[in-house]
Amino acid sequence: MSVVAGDIVTEEEVEDLAEDSLCSSYVSDTEKKLRKKKVSGRPPPSPRSPYLNSASLHLKRTPVASWRTVKGTQLQNCKTPPAGTPKDVWLHLQNDGQGTLPKSPKGADYSVTQTSTPEYLKEALGMKKPKYSRSASNGYVPGTPDYKEKEDMYDEIIDLKKTIQSQKTESDKMKAKLRRLEEENAKKDRQIEQLLDPMKDPEYARGLVDRKTDPRSIINGLKQRILRLEQQCKEKENALSQLQSDLKTTNMQEMKITVETYFEEVQRLRALLESTERSNKTESKNIRRQNKTLSATVLKLTNTVQHLENENQELKKELTQEEMNMTESPVCRAKGYMDWSKQRLVRRILELEKRVEQITKASDSLKSPDNKGIQSESANQSDSVNTEMEPSVITENEAHLRETVKKLEEEKKKLEGKLTQKDEEIKQLSAEKEKSLKEVKNVLKEQIREHERLMQTQMQEMGALTIQINCLKEKLEEEGKLRLVQDPSQVQDGSLSLTLTDPLSSSAVLPKEKNRAAKIIQTHWRSHRTRDLVLLQSCLRGLLI
Repeated sequence: MSVVAGDIVTEEEVEDLAEDSLCSSYVSDTEKKLRKKKVSGRPPPSPRSPYLNSASLHLKRTPVASWRTVKGTQLQNCKTPPAGTPKDVWLHLQNDGQGTLPKSPKGADYSVTQTSTPEYLKEALGMKKPKYSRSASNGYVPGTPDYKEKEDMYDEIIDLKKTIQSQKTESDKMKAKLRRLEEENAKKDRQIEQLLDPMKDPEYARGLVDRKTDPRSIINGLKQRILRLEQQCKEKENALSQLQSDLKTTNMQEMKITVETYFEEVQRLRALLESTERSNKTESKNIRRQNKTLSATVLKLTNTVQHLENENQELKKELTQEEMNMTESPVCRAKGYMDWSKQRLVRRILELEKRVEQITKASDSLKSPDNKGIQSESANQSDSVNTEMEPSVITENEAHLRETVKKLEEEKKKLEGKLTQKDEEIKQLSAEKEKSLKEVKNVLKEQIREHERLMQTQMQEMGALTIQINCLKEKLEEEGKLRLVQDPSQVQDGSLSLTLTDPLSSSAVLPKEKNRAAKIIQTHWRSHRTRDLVLLQSCLRGLLI
């Protein structure tokens, strides 16, 4: 029945429904506006607005098309809950089919058609956005677009200004907090520095000035000084332990073996030096001989080159004379050129002009010292002359001379390259020789120094041994005296032993050795004294701590 009733609806009924819905919505809208005016107290908005005009136009344009599009969605909106405003309540009643229109003549017969009106009214009044696009190219534009009134916009602007001001105040507060925190951090950094370096603290200076008045500052300064001294003592103890661990102990036999090996290496290096010097002398003699031979060959080649250059100049002069003779005899010219055509004669004239230019260039180049340019121009001239006359002997001689000159130049270049190579080899050998000599000298110096050090250590050890022998002899003498006191019968044996030891002691003991022994004893006594001092210091530290 609903489908049949929807199909029977006419356009007049649709217009009546739209007018009724507009009236009801207009009443609710006017009530809202009056309330807002009472609350805000601002001037009323302008009576005309482009949005209302557009709404009226859209309502007149397409009421039927929108009715047809919304008719498919009437069953989905039947179960929507009612809204808060009277407009929404009325629309919900229309969707459920319970509401009635006061001005419509039709009642319960058209309840099905009335259920589909709310969607269209929402779109027409701007309460709901359509699902389709708003572009006019699709063929349909909705009734009214969404917009806000001026009062709402004013309220929003005021709220936004208030929020901006609150944010500015908050930012100022945060900046002040940041400054305070930075100042506190700087103060804390200064306090930390003062705690780490108490010398920079002004209170420490005041304590030094007012010692009589502030005993606490004096005590703190002394404690800090004690801590520093303890740290220094620990560092020195560590250094001493490292030095004691790094000491090397060597035997006499090992030292002898090392000295012998060094001596053998020195002899070997000397032999190498002598052999290298002899080889260098022989090589230098051979190089001198080769240099002499090369210089002689170079002189010979230079002489031959000069001779060939002179011959070339003479031949050029002869060629120029023959050309002049050919040009002076007009009879010879006429006999040769009578049978030629005009084109051939023109070509011949051009060739002769080119030859004249070449001859002038050759005369200019003869004045310059370049021999290669002379040879090339003379070759060109000789080739040009040979077209008219054929002096076979002259061309063969020139070719032979050119070949010989080229060969000589190549040999000269090769010899110069060999000379440069030999010079470089000599320089390298001399540099290597100097390096080897320096290395040998350095090695010899180091070996001599080490040998002297070893000799000094050995002499010191010998002095210590002699001191020990003397001490043992004194002990033996004391024991002998005690034995004589106890047993006088053993005097003879003691006398024999003393006679055997006396010459040795008299010959061995010397004043220098005595001095060395005294120095050694003093050093040992100083070391014992330092150990005792260290023990006392450690005891005092323990008591203070």
